Amino acid sequence: MVVVREGSVSMVLPQEGAPTRKLPVFYNPAMKLARDVLVAFFSVVGASSFRACFPLAGCGVRVFRLLRELPEGVFCDVVAGDINPVAVHWAEKNAERLGLAKAVQFFREDARVLLLRERHFDVVDVDPFGSPNPFLDAAVQSLKSKAYLAVTATDTASLAGAYRGTCRRKYWSRPLSNFLRHEAGLRILVRKVQLVAAQHGKAAVPVLSYAKEHYYRVMFFVEKSRKGAEDVLREHGVLWCSSQSGEVGFVKGACFEEGVQTRGRIVGGPLWVGALGDPVVLERAAGAARGDAASLLSCLAAEARVGGVVYSSHVLAGVLGVEKAPGWRAIAGGLEKRGFLFARSHLGGEFFRTNAPFAVVRDVLQGRS
Repeated sequence: MVVVREGSVSMVLPQEGAPTRKLPVFYNPAMKLARDVLVAFFSVVGASSFRACFPLAGCGVRVFRLLRELPEGVFCDVVAGDINPVAVHWAEKNAERLGLAKAVQFFREDARVLLLRERHFDVVDVDPFGSPNPFLDAAVQSLKSKAYLAVTATDTASLAGAYRGTCRRKYWSRPLSNFLRHEAGLRILVRKVQLVAAQHGKAAVPVLSYAKEHYYRVMFFVEKSRKGAEDVLREHGVLWCSSQSGEVGFVKGACFEEGVQTRGRIVGGPLWVGALGDPVVLERAAGAARGDAASLLSCLAAEARVGGVVYSSHVLAGVLGVEKAPGWRAIAGGLEKRGFLFARSHLGGEFFRTNAPFAVVRDVLQGRS
């Protein structure tokens, strides 16, 4: 046995090892950041008395941290489950150790069965090993008329363009495999959840979205509204970039066939072209977080305030024939001097987001006054 400590909880687990489906109890330390962000998020949006379901709970660390680290009463009725009987056994054992046995019910059950049987949840967190697709329909159906739905996807290879056919089959979209792969992949995931929600007359709007190399994570506010669902669908389109000029843009409502390059544009989609987050909520969550979670949430809040499109300074400098890309202060200063917004992106050190027209971005990168 091994003792695992994360946040304010410690758990006893049967063994250590790399997180795979073959482990008797699934615990992934690489997802600690996602759990830190989740706790911070509900510390600012969690009023009281949420009924929540964690149908793919694994060892239960996500549940335990929310119950321990948030004020009492934020989550008043928690249901958690896993298909693995060993995982459920150890989750129940740790709930007893932590004094949380009365705060959460664990079930050894298929996630979809659990969601559809219990239903009427304020919060559902779909956090699978792989694609969330098999669980989305049940998750959407299990929500109250106004609720939060968190979705994780770890099949980033398909969403980010390494397996285009898989992405087309699973997510009904054409991914990008260039520097925009994670921006496009995240928006493809958002659209897929929105399509499933729309089937049930529900509007799913992302309030927090981010992409890491090995997983994507989105928190949706979901509301029962046919009009809202139609409004969401109108925010679907494509993301394109020009291999000749380096320009990046969205086209709302457009749809292109596989492999098409239109006027030198490399196109990905259909995908969500709207906002990926709520800047007010993200800013408040950043204030409640610490360490890497606070840094990530602050970055996401800044990006949400800017909107616009994302660029890679390295790629853009190469396309424009600039020997060395300007530093961040020079880029930010040049854009802001011209009246536009700038934010460094959470996607990586070379990425930034701006609402400036491409002609302005080009002039700034080329050092024109």
